[in-house]
Amino acid sequence: VVDKYMNYCNNGEYENAYNMLSENCKNKAFKGDIKKFEEYIKSIFTQKKRYSLQSYSNYDDKHIYLLEIFNDYLATGLTGEEFATFDEKLLMVKEGDEYKLNIGDFIDVVDLKRVVEDDYSKIRILSKAVFCDHEEYLVKITNKTDYTMVISSVYEGNEVILDVGNDKRPMTNLSTEIVLAPGETQEYTLNFDKYIESKQEAQALIFNKIRILQSYTGNEEDAEKEKENAIKLYSLTIPLV
Repeated sequence: VVDKYMNYCNNGEYENAYNMLSENCKNKAFKGDIKKFEEYIKSIFTQKKRYSLQSYSNYDDKHIYLLEIFNDYLATGLTGEEFATFDEKLLMVKEGDEYKLNIGDFIDVVDLKRVVEDDYSKIRILSKAVFCDHEEYLVKITNKTDYTMVISSVYEGNEVILDVGNDKRPMTNLSTEIVLAPGETQEYTLNFDKYIESKQEAQALIFNKIRILQSYTGNEEDAEKEKENAIKLYSLTIPLV
């Protein structure tokens, strides 16, 4: 399977190579866009490549391989170049009767379906996408109030946290503003650093500074006054295990 994939990449058969990926990998690693995949492959396959494959780790019942990609020096010779390699993690998964690939350090998607609801909000943790160095949580949030709900601004800090045992990790996509109008429902992807080598399970998602505000400008200089006039300030923890 890997040999077939590498041949497609070497020959510039991007659609054939893309079709060897799992549906989850297409959607999570490349946003369902073959052009993004093509750009990724072109950045690696600047000339004919060879590869080696070796066992790396396990995730649940899935086996992770280390795919090492390097120039075909048997064909071209070193010609003064350093022996450089490109490494990525690779997983094979069964879809129907075929084996498909997870590449780009993408490992898996896990359905979670966790829900916490109160008088002010309904927050659903739909799934998490696992990568070698981070996890992405897809959440669906409903503002049940007649006021503006602010969960993450771009200036507050430590607003959404992943609880990993004794380690509390802030959301890394800090430019993501989570602000909902009265009655609004939106989906968001929340990213957190977490390496696959760590065997510690994420315990909970903590929405640390939920603000139900009578008014919201989005300006940092107005934040304290807006909180003084808030309808409700509170935190919410959603268990993941």
